[in-house]
Amino acid sequence: MTALKRRSNRRDFLSRLVSPDDLPRLLDAGYRVFDGHLHTSASHDVMPAANVRPPYLYRHMVASGWDFVTFTDHDTMAAYAELDRDLPHLVSGVEITIVPERVGRYEGCHTLHINVYDLTARECRDLVAIAATGDFYALKAYLRERDLPHQLNHPTWSEVGDQPDWRYLPDIVREFEVIEAINHKREHTHNLIALKLLAEEYNTGITGGSDSHVARPVYANLVKGGDFRECWERIRAGESFLLRQHQKAAITKDDVLIRLDHLRETTIGRELAKPVYYQFGPKVDRFIHRFLDFYLSSPTWLRLLQVSGLRAFMVLVGDWLIEKVHTEKELRAASQLYAFLETHLSPRRGAIGASRRGMVFPA
Repeated sequence: MTALKRRSNRRDFLSRLVSPDDLPRLLDAGYRVFDGHLHTSASHDVMPAANVRPPYLYRHMVASGWDFVTFTDHDTMAAYAELDRDLPHLVSGVEITIVPERVGRYEGCHTLHINVYDLTARECRDLVAIAATGDFYALKAYLRERDLPHQLNHPTWSEVGDQPDWRYLPDIVREFEVIEAINHKREHTHNLIALKLLAEEYNTGITGGSDSHVARPVYANLVKGGDFRECWERIRAGESFLLRQHQKAAITKDDVLIRLDHLRETTIGRELAKPVYYQFGPKVDRFIHRFLDFYLSSPTWLRLLQVSGLRAFMVLVGDWLIEKVHTEKELRAASQLYAFLETHLSPRRGAIGASRRGMVFPA
């Protein structure tokens, strides 16, 4: 298939954002929907509850109208071992983790996550092995050789413990034809940076994704095309629409309550089938690990009491706790990064300053 010609002029991606009210019109016009970033029980940071198992998620999404169903678990395609690869609508995917030795001028780069689509299990194993060496350009060469659709996920994200040098963010973005501009689990300003300061500035294609770890996919991408590859070419050409992010906290009390329900479902009366790792920051992670160690060593009746107590606590003070522990920190970091990038990157800004008011996307 011949690739569509990419536009050379600068794109206005704010015009490519749509609201849920626009969905019926676009679907009637033949646009297809998919969530470009979705985790299942195969990921190391997801509890293996029933509704995050790949067969359940696949059935739920097909019944709910997704045209393509893709799962992007961390460095594994184990989800697809639970599914028939010939299922309609199914597109294979994985989220590759790499700590590059070098990207452009950036020596000792921070951790990057790269989603890869329409690949085989063998190609996934090859990519994981290459990523483990830290050779970014070997990874990129393999993706190019195999013609594998891929994107840079959440460009302003870094691993807990990383010390990113954001002066080199353009070096990273220039290496990708597509970046994830709307990640529905990121604070709004991080997405505005990805959309306006990065995707527009460096003329990349854009995607969106729920990045959900609790079975909450999003109609994130709307694009025309006969199959996934044709849709991807249109994404590269800047011809897709993205669902606008909700004007609420990216991490909500409901997310925590769902995880507690998953904990109860997967551990009451039995051991946890696999270790679960979160990366919310050293203090929060330490608390979670200590709690899980104590919880899993307790008898069933005490586990029930503990998880019920935690759930009641989160119902009462969850909104306040998330605001203090997570949201304020994310907003502060995003605002500082926005100001830094506006100062240090090339000065084609247009409506960015106006868009930044209130740290949310314009209505």
